[in-house]
Formats: sequence, C-alpha cells, structure tokens
Amino acid sequence: MDTLESARPALVARPQVRRVLSEDLSAALLDGVTAYYATDIADVLRAALVVAVGDTATVVASGGLARTIRRLTAPTDRSVIALNWVDSPPEVAGSIDVAADVVAGRITTTWSWCARTRTERAVVELSHAWSDALVALAAQASVVSPLPTVLDESASVAVDLPGAISPDSVRRAIDAVTCRYPYLATGRRVVGGTAFAVRGAGTSLRCTRSDALHPDWTPMVQFELTRAGAARTRLAITANPRLVGDLPGLVRELRAELLGDPEHSPVAGY
Repeated sequence: MDTLESARPALVARPQVRRVLSEDLSAALLDGVTAYYATDIADVLRAALVVAVGDTATVVASGGLARTIRRLTAPTDRSVIALNWVDSPPEVAGSIDVAADVVAGRITTTWSWCARTRTERAVVELSHAWSDALVALAAQASVVSPLPTVLDESASVAVDLPGAISPDSVRRAIDAVTCRYPYLATGRRVVGGTAFAVRGAGTSLRCTRSDALHPDWTPMVQFELTRAGAARTRLAITANPRLVGDLPGLVRELRAELLGDPEHSPVAGY
C-alpha cells in the first residue's frame, strides 16, 4: 500500500509531505505503463497529476502524454503545479512542487507547497487523487500485451447468409459468441512502433467498406457484412490463426445463434 508522512512541521513557509507508492504499483508503472504509452516514468507521473488536478490548476508539461491530456482541460486557476525528477533541474517553481525519485524499487514523491495559499489537507487529497490516477493507468496497461514483431498472415472465411438478414441480427450473434469466447474481442493498438493486444476492446462489424474501424484500436477478428444480391448477403471473417484457430467452427456457432434469433427468418438452404 502507499505510505504518506509529513516531512516537516505544518507551521513553516513551505511544508512538505512524502508519498511512497507500493512496490506492486511502482513496478507496474516503471515497466508496463511506460511501455504501453511509449514514454518515460516522469511523463506518466505528470499525466496522472494532470488528471488529478483537472481544471483547478495548470501542470507544467512540455510534451508527451501529460501535455496531450492537459490540452483536454481548461484551467480556471492560474496556479502552477510542477513535477520534476530529483536529479533534473526544475522547469519552474510552482505553487505545489513534486519531486519524484525511485528508492529501493518504490516511486517516492515529496510534495511541497506555499503554506499561505494551500492547506496540508488539500495537498494530501491531491496526492491521493494522483495515486488513484496512477492506479487507473496501470489497470489500463495491464489488459494489454506486446504482440510478436512478425505475425502469421491472417486467414479469411466467407459465408453466405439470406439477403433479408439485418446487421443487428448479425451483431447480436457476434456478441453472443463473444460472450462465450472473450478473446474474440481482442483489439490491436500500435504505440511508439510497438503493437499491443488489447483484451476486451470489443468487436467491430463493418456493413460497408466505408465504415471506419475504431479510432484507437483495430479488431484482431474482423467481421464484414456485404450485400451480394437481393437474395444473398455475405459475411466475411478475418482473423489471425494464433487467435482463432478454427474459423469454420466460429462460422458454425454464428449460424447457430442466427437460427435462434426470433428476428431472423431462415430461408431454404440456409
């Protein structure tokens, strides 16, 4: 668990508190989170601080993930909060300054502030919100894993369906099968030149070739529905063999779901 302690008495011009993150959280941040977001640990810590601060102040962020997140907020207060690594010169002195370091494998931060403008309780609450934001970043990174640099070529299978079938019926069938086999909802996201598998990203059914895929991830199992004529609709399924080794079996399960859909009326020969 995180630890928090006062480093100086409260009745001084610039008091301090120290927050030490747990070993598990520190390890996750130093390894998986930095790899997933393709950045360094200082940027990750600043990004979490931007989330914790919200629109109440401005976090100094010259680039990286923190600057990207900061663009989404419009500060209502001109107060400046700065987070710096202990062996780096501070970019600016803020109303709250956070000095970060890694000590014995644990991320350690010292928070100092102007006693005339901030209370210790407010700074402690901010440090709690910052820690919560880091936990959320680590949780996001925990559902991804790097993909091999070279993957087997994707395989495809196409199945003809009745022309009158609705995309909603097909989506329900895909969702039902995905509930049984959650890996079908795996997505692919590229960060800093590295491809990651994102578990639970969701499925995507494209009904026309102009339908855009999800902006943040590419489904590793792709479904595409096209009208092949008045009496025929074709469903194409494309997947990497490492993820789906039995495409014909997947087709059989989708057909079984469609046959059980009350809004789908099968035709002869289906």
